[in-house]
Amino acid sequence: SIYLDEDIEREIYLERKDLLMREKASLLESERGFGQQRKNWVEPLRSFVLSLKECADLEKSENYLEWKTFF
Repeated sequence: SIYLDEDIEREIYLERKDLLMREKASLLESERGFGQQRKNWVEPLRSFVLSLKECADLEKSENYLEWKTFF
């Protein structure tokens, strides 16, 4: 590394390292947040698709009581 080869001063090395570590932590946190945002819209879509499937199955059925409970 540059610091070990004594090409830069220890203080400059530590400042830069601290800056990079903070940036890394920030990026990791935003990555976790991105995963949560994705889940926020996927679940309602999943629920909607499952409801459509259930509705299609009910259409083939003659059981009107099931229709009533669905709607």
